[in-house]
Amino acid sequence: MSRPKILIVNTTWWPLAARLADSFLNNGAAVSALVPCDHPIQAIKGVRLYRYAGLKPLTSLRVAIESERPDIIVPADDRATQHLHQLHSKATQWGKRGAALCALIRRSLGDAHYFPLCGSRIPFLEYMSAAGVRVPDGAALNSEADLKAWFLKRPGKAVIKAEGSWGGSGVRIVDNFAEALAAYRDLCQPLPFRRMLRILLVDRNSFVLSDYFYQASPRISIQAYVEGRRANVMALAWRGKLVMSVSVEVMAAQSGTGAATILRRILSDEMTHATEQVAEKLGMSGFFGLDFMIEEETGRAFMIEMNPRATQLGHLSFGSKMLTQALVDTLQGKEVSSEIVQKRVWPMAMFPQALRFPDEIPLKVVALLDVPWSRPELVKELLREPRSRRGLLARFEMWCRHHPAFGNPIRPELFKQLNAILSVPGKHEVTIWKNGLIFELCDVVSKPIIAQVRKVI
Repeated sequence: MSRPKILIVNTTWWPLAARLADSFLNNGAAVSALVPCDHPIQAIKGVRLYRYAGLKPLTSLRVAIESERPDIIVPADDRATQHLHQLHSKATQWGKRGAALCALIRRSLGDAHYFPLCGSRIPFLEYMSAAGVRVPDGAALNSEADLKAWFLKRPGKAVIKAEGSWGGSGVRIVDNFAEALAAYRDLCQPLPFRRMLRILLVDRNSFVLSDYFYQASPRISIQAYVEGRRANVMALAWRGKLVMSVSVEVMAAQSGTGAATILRRILSDEMTHATEQVAEKLGMSGFFGLDFMIEEETGRAFMIEMNPRATQLGHLSFGSKMLTQALVDTLQGKEVSSEIVQKRVWPMAMFPQALRFPDEIPLKVVALLDVPWSRPELVKELLREPRSRRGLLARFEMWCRHHPAFGNPIRPELFKQLNAILSVPGKHEVTIWKNGLIFELCDVVSKPIIAQVRKVI
């Protein structure tokens, strides 16, 4: 049986794409990637690379697809998904050549009729609410009058969100109208020239030029705040049918509203049913993610957002088959079983994110540190400062002020511990991260330490 060909597309320097590529390779797929220069994925041998040009993103995307002719395309960030939607729209006018391209994009993402819905918040949630999925009250905000009308009816805590934002950057949690008005005015501001220039020159991110010159009027929405715990689902669907999903509760996150840094697997029939409804109603194919809030008092799950792309859960097993493995099996025509073979699993600390955002993590947390030990070059790459922080201007900026979006440099003692483990030949399958210390569960670690760590969880 031939190896499935998977093309990963990613416009950011997040570790996600590299971890997906590693997992796909380990599960027998042929992997190629369209990424910006100096991406962490370059540390993985066996991945065929194409450069994602920020000034000509759709051309880069088309060339990579036509050169590779993959079986499926896996976007790893929201901007990459938007590029695929835009390319599909253009390719509908290209005759036979465009028809094949459109078919591949639909095979990878799902029914094109619902692409606009996947890229929105309130319309998506209203559509799913009509299908019986529990969602919080929400509304689009077209003016300050809309915001005032909301608080006249629903005073109290709320969440203001900007469309087209990700990683928690466009989310504001507010307690009253005054805070909401300030958040609304802030999020309504177009990307300033000064900030665009900083991202271009300091972060060396050329995609910001398209964001700046083609930015539309900001679309802002408001949601009723649900008091409770954050939860995420990553799912694999195929032609409108849910193949497999993984549900987790967020134990810690970047800057509170950002991506999870520590999470634990949960089993929720309500969240699984909601995921099935999304897959069916939107005709989904490939990976997608859903965000939920689990209400503290009742335990009910409220769907709050969709991510029409792969998320950071794809390479994790949590005692069952990995989602990446499930995709490879699906492409090979194999039956996929999502049976959970291990009932009790450890919480997972994402590497290197958990080490860069330690201030957001509860003191008593104990988790497996998700280190790809089988790829030592990738480990070394992820331990370095993010690519956007390595230039002279970025170093000068870090000297002048801390930039919270990138977290903290990994502490020297943790860096030494990880490098010491990395220098020892052999497998390192289980590594525990506890209160800023790393314990490797192997013959070197004493049984009392293992017993103590297990007792905490």
